[in-house]
Amino acid sequence: MDIIEEILDKYFDEEHEYYHRYREDEENYYDVVDELKQELTKKNISFKLDVTDAFDSPGYECSVLSIAYIRPNNNWGSIELETVLLESM
Repeated sequence: MDIIEEILDKYFDEEHEYYHRYREDEENYYDVVDELKQELTKKNISFKLDVTDAFDSPGYECSVLSIAYIRPNNNWGSIELETVLLESM
């Protein structure tokens, strides 16, 4: 779904080629989970988000972000699932 991809793109580190859970600008800190929840709720899309810890060691950790949602399609909807590996070094 485009809105999910747009939000995830904000958290992608092109230099290291991985997604972060958090990002910041000059004024604020952002959490990908919070941003996704806000936008999907605003668009009235049924969804469930989950972050599962995958690996944690000094200097590196990762988790998996799972996004299940119902994609509107005419009179019916289809259930979609997207997963993203979130890394931190």
